[in-house]
Amino acid sequence: MKSIRVASGTLYPILLRLEERGYLSAEWRKPVSEGRPPRHAYKLTSEGRRYAAHHIDAVKAQREPTAKKASI
Repeated sequence: MKSIRVASGTLYPILLRLEERGYLSAEWRKPVSEGRPPRHAYKLTSEGRRYAAHHIDAVKAQREPTAKKASI
């Protein structure tokens, strides 16, 4: 959350929706130390990997024409 500057009130609803759509799986993990709460661990599903790859490719395709124009 810190590295992408997103509040927990924004991030966790997004993670929940991605899990509901089958792009993520989640499991509860035991606390790493006493007094800490259990945590959800999220992992991309195979459908989630396909979805991410498709969108990464789409973003790259959108950026390529601008990169070519800048080099001309």
